[in-house]
Amino acid sequence: MDRATILKHLEGAHQHVAEGATNVAQQREVIAELEHDGRDAKLARELLRVLEDRLAAHIAVRNRLEGNLRTVTVGKGS
Repeated sequence: MDRATILKHLEGAHQHVAEGATNVAQQREVIAELEHDGRDAKLARELLRVLEDRLAAHIAVRNRLEGNLRTVTVGKGS
């Protein structure tokens, strides 16, 4: 992959990480509210696990792209 393509994908990856982090934070708030109200939060916790797994995958992709970018940059003598 060339530098421009990596940068394009990296921009999207950063956006996915930010959105994923927001979703996780919001879901944690939902769980806290449910538990505060004495309601069952089992499904909400299951959804949180899915969101956390998805966020971890987005972070892994972002990190891989950042590594690729460093390799391309080093390879060009920069």
